[in-house]
Amino acid sequence: MLNIITALKAEAAPFIEGLSLKQQPLSKRLIFSGCGIQLAISGPGCTNARALTSYFLGRHNPENQNPEHQRELTYWLNFGIAGSAAWEIGDLVLAHTVTDQSPGKTGQIWTLENGINLNLPGAHICTVESPQATYYGHNVYDMETAGMISVLSDRNLLGRAFIVKIISDGPSKPVESLTKQDLQQMIHGRKKDILAITEKIHSASLE
Repeated sequence: MLNIITALKAEAAPFIEGLSLKQQPLSKRLIFSGCGIQLAISGPGCTNARALTSYFLGRHNPENQNPEHQRELTYWLNFGIAGSAAWEIGDLVLAHTVTDQSPGKTGQIWTLENGINLNLPGAHICTVESPQATYYGHNVYDMETAGMISVLSDRNLLGRAFIVKIISDGPSKPVESLTKQDLQQMIHGRKKDILAITEKIHSASLE
């Protein structure tokens, strides 16, 4: 089983279209599924990502039905846009560390080691409360990662968590200039790569 969480529908589009996922009609949330993959759209922000991850674990995770058998078979992928000064617009990066910089947090850091080579450059993700207008060093900024990671860390599931971000903004393309069409075109342009990454993770969950 592979659980995918995105914040926006534009981020979910390559998975829904490329994997022929179908919306679950009776769900109060935007959840799509098919062929051992579940995808849900959380809405922006750390709180939404945290709540959706908990929801998946509580109601849509097969390990609840057979904990001993399913625990090693559930993988997690968070995909979405992020800003950085160190990468080109449209680049895909894989988080190796995550820091929670949202208000009220202490800058907690998580390290991700999942053992699957996705052939993506590693990045440090900083989760912030609002879109970042200033980009420091090699950091990559988003608004959801720490929400998902904090819940999975509490369940000792970080070994099967993947955070893949597409760089959407930076000094050459400020976040306030982004349009919906920009995001759609950018993500569609990397659709083949996104699906290849997903297939590799999903295949690992079946082994």
